[in-house]
Amino acid sequence: MTAEEALELLRANVLAVLDGVPDAVPPDQVVAESTLADLGLSSLERLDVLVGSLDDAGLSPSVDVLDGAHTLAELAEVLATATRAW
Repeated sequence: MTAEEALELLRANVLAVLDGVPDAVPPDQVVAESTLADLGLSSLERLDVLVGSLDDAGLSPSVDVLDGAHTLAELAEVLATATRAW
C-alpha cells in the first residue's frame, strides 16, 4: 500500500465516522495536513477511525504502530509502511 492509498483509506474512515454528525467538518476539509483533533473527532471517534483503518489495511489493531503520527499524512505514511512490512 502506498502512502496515497493509505491516506484515502484514512479519509474514508474519517468520513464514515463523521457521516451524520451535525456540524461535521465538510469532506473537502479532510486533508493530509489535518489532525484527527482538527477534524473535531472525540477520542472514541479517533479510535474508531484508527481501528477501522488498521482493519481495512489488514493489520491487527496496535496503537504503538501509530505512535508519534499526528496528521493524516503522517498516519498514512505509518500505515503504508506497516502494510509493506506485514
